[in-house]
Amino acid sequence: MEVFNRPVALARQNGDEARLEAAIRDFIARAPSDLDALRNARAGGDATRLADLAADFQKRAEGVGAEGLVALGARIVTACGAGDLAAVEADVERMEIELDWLERVLDADRCSGNL
Repeated sequence: MEVFNRPVALARQNGDEARLEAAIRDFIARAPSDLDALRNARAGGDATRLADLAADFQKRAEGVGAEGLVALGARIVTACGAGDLAAVEADVERMEIELDWLERVLDADRCSGNL
């Protein structure tokens, strides 16, 4: 699994480079508030809300080819369905790390002219 899968991301944006860049910018801008919402739902013990938020985040991550974040979103949805909110805390922390990695990969791609 890759942090960022450019061919998949581009395909999800119908091959439109400008659309992909806009989607990535929007995703990165929104991600911190999404992660805050996930943390708040976890702290409140609201498994249903947490699963919904994680599924929404997962869908947006899919649109930009952020495979690691997609996988973590899926893990959170599964854990919520099983009532295992303890596992969710670590996965939300992993999401923060994965988001940082994604930003680094995207920055490197921009510097090299690959994005």
